[in-house]
Amino acid sequence: MQEDKQIEIMNELKSLPKPVLQHHVQELILNEIQQFEFTYKRKKWWSMIMKRTVVSFVTGAAIIFLSLIGLEFYQDKSSLERNSTNSQQVIKDSKDSESIAISEKGEYYDSILKEHQVALDNLYVWIPERKETVVIDRKVKDGIVVVTIRDKDSNELLVTYGESFGEESQKTVYKEIQRDKVRIKLQADVEIDVKNNNIKQVLDTNLQFDPPVFNNENVRMFVHGNNATGLPPADNVTISAYMNGEWEDGLNREAFVIGVIPK
Repeated sequence: MQEDKQIEIMNELKSLPKPVLQHHVQELILNEIQQFEFTYKRKKWWSMIMKRTVVSFVTGAAIIFLSLIGLEFYQDKSSLERNSTNSQQVIKDSKDSESIAISEKGEYYDSILKEHQVALDNLYVWIPERKETVVIDRKVKDGIVVVTIRDKDSNELLVTYGESFGEESQKTVYKEIQRDKVRIKLQADVEIDVKNNNIKQVLDTNLQFDPPVFNNENVRMFVHGNNATGLPPADNVTISAYMNGEWEDGLNREAFVIGVIPK
C-alpha cells in the first residue's frame, strides 16, 4: 500500500510543468559563459607568449654567451699565433742574411743526406747521433759557417763544427768539443773537388786546447781516406788526433769524418 502511494507521488511530480528561465536570465548566463571563455583563451594565449619570450631570451643569452667564449678563444688563439710568429721572426731577424741563407741551404741538404750526415757549407760531417734526435743550428760568423748540435731533450751542447764560408776549392774545417775541463778544437785544411764529390787532399791538420794543456810533442795527427789506399782523394776522409796524457773520461782520441755534399 505504501509502495503504491510512493509511485503515485512520483507520477504527480513528473506531471508538474518544467521551470522556464526568463529570456534576460538566459542572455546573462550566456554572456557569463562567453566572458569566461574569452578570459580563459586570453590567459592561455598570454601564457604561451610568455613561454616563447622566456625561451627566446634564454636562447639568445646562450648564443651571446657562447659567442663571447668563442671570441675570447679566437682572440687567445690569435694572440698565441701572433706571439709564436713574432718569436720566430725575432729569431730569424737576429740572424743576418748570410746566416738565414746558410740555414735554409743546410736544412735542404740535411734532407737529402743520410741520417748521420750533417751539412756544413760545401762539406758534410758524420755524427754518431741520428739527426731527428738533435737540434741543428747554423750561422755565419767571421767567414765561418758554424754548426752547433744539441741534444733535443736536454738542450745540451754536444759538439760544434765549422767550415770556411764560400765556393773556394780550399776549405778549413774543424770539430770543437768540450772534454773534461778543456775545450778541444781539431782542425784541417783540405782541397775539395765539388765536381767529383771528393776530398782531393788534406793540406794541413792541427789540434788546439783551451786552456792549453799539451804541446805538439804530445799529439799525433792522422789522416785516413775510405778507399783502397787509405789516402785522398777519397769520398770520405777521417781526421784523427791522439793525445798522450791522463783524461778523466779515459779517451785519448778525437776524430771526425768529412765528405763533399753531392750537388
